[in-house]
Amino acid sequence: MPRSQRDVSLGVTDERFPEGLHLCHIFNDDEERGRTIARYFQQGLKEGERALCLMDSISPVEVRAHLAELGIDVSALDRQFSIADSQQMYCPTGTFFPDQLLDNFGAFCRQAHDEGFSGTRISGDMGWALRTGTRVEELLVYEAKVKTYLETCPATAVCEYDARKFDGSVILDVLSVHPAMIVRGQIVKNPYYVEPADYLARYRARHTPSA
Repeated sequence: MPRSQRDVSLGVTDERFPEGLHLCHIFNDDEERGRTIARYFQQGLKEGERALCLMDSISPVEVRAHLAELGIDVSALDRQFSIADSQQMYCPTGTFFPDQLLDNFGAFCRQAHDEGFSGTRISGDMGWALRTGTRVEELLVYEAKVKTYLETCPATAVCEYDARKFDGSVILDVLSVHPAMIVRGQIVKNPYYVEPADYLARYRARHTPSA
């Protein structure tokens, strides 16, 4: 039986939001990024959620160190907190299959529910996309689908993009498919957000060659 949706704190402010929120964290400062994500996971762990941190540009040691500064010893959390390489999760065969990845996230959420966790919380560093030859359209199709998928799990997720590595036009497109974003430690409703179906139609119209 599906459980009722909760309101959750994201750890960076005192506000609470409906579970299933899909956020974007555009960062250009590694220290600020580490502190923000640590607070995000700290709050989820306090609320009894199962957490998955998918890293790319920082190491498991750094993740654990940031959490240790907040009083969280992840080595004592057994199955509640997991750290994995983002490329291995998003693109295990070298080719990105968005629907397969979403199915994997759904299985993760169902397992967490069956094991008695209050919810699930995920962060993903998207730097892997720059090394795997993943087309921008494939990435954006995935991002556009995530919002709807998270609401059915439900789960909360932060997608992290390093503004020093991604092209500015890609960042603008990424912003269009996230209804909220983390900006300097604050949760901001995204004024650039477009509903997934509308966004994909507009994106494909912009990139379809004229006859």
